Amino acid sequence: MSKPTLYLMIGYPGAGKTTTTKILHGLTGATVLSSDDIRRKLFAMPTFTEHEHQQLYRHIDRELEALMKEQKNIIYDANLNRYRHRQDKYRQAEHHGYDVKLIWAKTPEQLAKSRRIHDASHYDLVPAHENPASMFERIVRTFEQPHPSEPYVEIDGTSITREIVKQLMAEQS
Repeated sequence: MSKPTLYLMIGYPGAGKTTTTKILHGLTGATVLSSDDIRRKLFAMPTFTEHEHQQLYRHIDRELEALMKEQKNIIYDANLNRYRHRQDKYRQAEHHGYDVKLIWAKTPEQLAKSRRIHDASHYDLVPAHENPASMFERIVRTFEQPHPSEPYVEIDGTSITREIVKQLMAEQS
């Protein structure tokens, strides 16, 4: 019997993580944990305070733990742009007997920024004290590329198609 898989998404805002997640979900049927979607469900008017952030990620982590106990395949489309946060997920996956696939939607910074600041569907996820451009810049400053010890699948965020994602996942099997 094969192990269940935890797919971890990383990349700049606007890089194509959510597009890749949707395609991957269609290919694998894996359960999607999207911090954007969960934030919208939990908070009618997000404030983006540290307290709210902690509530959000405690909720996501509880859902992740429950899904792992059920041995479900999972796509974690939430902020894992820091190596230490990914390490937490690697430990959790190991504890539950999961394979992990780190997927990096790699897109030139200016293209990702343009996508993010012109995509009004995400404006509700911008804190009141920021604008889409300043939020993008803040997140980019915290992004940590995969550590040399982290195997990853790189997806070209300039051209994400079902066929490409399917091929990349087949190569990693």
